[in-house]
This record gives sequence, structure tokens and C-alpha cells, in this order.
Amino acid sequence: MPNPTKVPGCPDFPDAWTLPNGAQRWFAEAHASNYTHEGSMWYGGPKEIRAFVLHTPEEPPDDGINSAGWWFQQPQANASTSWGITTDGDLWQYVRLTDFAWGQGAHGANVQLPRPVWAPDGKYNRYAEGVEIEGRAATLGRTLVVGGPQWDTLVELIARRSIAGQYIADRAHVVGHSELAKNRRDPGAGLDFAALLQDVTERRFELTVTPPPIVEPEPDPPPETQLQHHHPWKSFRRTGPAVWD
Repeated sequence: MPNPTKVPGCPDFPDAWTLPNGAQRWFAEAHASNYTHEGSMWYGGPKEIRAFVLHTPEEPPDDGINSAGWWFQQPQANASTSWGITTDGDLWQYVRLTDFAWGQGAHGANVQLPRPVWAPDGKYNRYAEGVEIEGRAATLGRTLVVGGPQWDTLVELIARRSIAGQYIADRAHVVGHSELAKNRRDPGAGLDFAALLQDVTERRFELTVTPPPIVEPEPDPPPETQLQHHHPWKSFRRTGPAVWD
């Protein structure tokens, strides 16, 4: 399976947003038939991101091939997500965030209830953005290494996007696909959500809290400007006999 056609950069992850570990960013746009375009009223209104959904593409990790990106470019795929992160930590964008990727689908008897607080009407593709984390649900707990390149990019992506979208990066708003659809099991039970959200919280803090200014102590004045103490008795000299009236 070949890699997807790509160009450098991600439309919704500006160059000013640095990626850790020297990771690259790519735009491999999904085929136009695999997502709903901006302006459509199919979902009842414009894209309004309130949450982040984690997926696995069920492909071998670290094989040098972005199978998910290639598949989304095939007109018969009938699927897409906004983002992807390969094992090397590179960030991929497949669908612009003003369009509706089809990654969060859950229909009929497969809908997990109760629905999440951020989409009580069930229009998950309107209210969420999602990422394909290269690997398999059954083994992601081992291949998505805490503190590794893929992990660090995932932390950076969720932190940056939750700040930009003004939604909370907590367990109610960062979820797995399996929490929305009964017929899905990604991203897998092995993913350490607690550690992930702890790192995201710390990164959000770093990005949003301005440290107090550093006040440098004033240097000592040079010797010639230091206060000179005058002691008259030290300069007294007897110049003649005392004269008494």
C-alpha cells in the first residue's frame, strides 16, 4: 500500500505552533467524497468543535506507511478523520476543521448511551475533531509509549486544539471512539487516559499561563559613586597655638 499524496504543513496547525522532537507536519487531503463540506446544513449548522476523539486505524505501527491517509484519499473509503499521528510523531491533517470529517460516526443500535454532554443530539461529526493514532487498538497501550514521539505530538495536538477550540481537555471531552459506538473498540483499553490528560493539562498550563517577569537585582554602584563618609576629626590638624579671648 503506498503512502498518501501530501504537501508540507497543516492548515489548522499553524507553523508557529511548534511540534516536539523535530516532528514534521503534512496535509494529505481526504477525497472530496469522504467528508461533508463547509456550508452543508446536513448537521444542522456549521462545525462547532467541543471535543476530541481518539481512533486507531488498525494498521501496523512504525512500518513507514500511512495507510489511513492513503485510504482516506480513495473515493470508496466513506471515512475520514481530521488528524493523524504516525509512530515517528509526524502530524497529518486530512480534513480542514471547517469541514465535517466522518470519523465519529455512531448509528442506530450501535450508539452508546447516554450520549456525551457535548453532543446530546448525537451529531458527533459536527461537534468533535478526531485523530488516527497509528497502531492497533489491541496493542496501542504498548506502542504508544508515554513520553515517546507519537505520545508527545498527541499531547501537543490536544493541548493546542483544546485551547483554540475553547473546550475542556478532561475525560468527558477527550474520549475514545468506543465510547460513542458499541461496534468500535479503538483506541483500546491499554491507552493510559489518566497519564495522557495529565500531560495535556500540564502543557495547556505552559501555553496559557504567563510567568511573572524576572526582576533583575540592581547592580552595586561603582566605587567612585559610593557614599563617602566625612569625619571632621580625621581632617583636623593643629596649625598653631590655641588663642583664648
